[in-house]
Amino acid sequence: MRSYCIYKKEKQPISLYSKIYSAESKSFKSMNDETMKSIKKVKSVITKRCTFACDREHDANVLFNYFIDDNNKQDDFIIRLKETRNLLFKEKSKNV
Repeated sequence: MRSYCIYKKEKQPISLYSKIYSAESKSFKSMNDETMKSIKKVKSVITKRCTFACDREHDANVLFNYFIDDNNKQDDFIIRLKETRNLLFKEKSKNV
């Protein structure tokens, strides 16, 4: 798992967090747990407003709840959704 930041004056991304983990490891809890660790580490380094961009493997309710939580309103997020994700639109469930 890697987290990068791109500063306005830089042409290359700067790594803020990098960790190799295995689901076979005894200390492994879940991918969601590893993702939350990376987000919290990035937030400890960058205290200003952030926009987090996540791919489909991060389409998880735990992340939506974290980003939507009232204590975290300063950050924005973009998560590419899985095909199986349903959303409510005009009180009807629609598949994305």
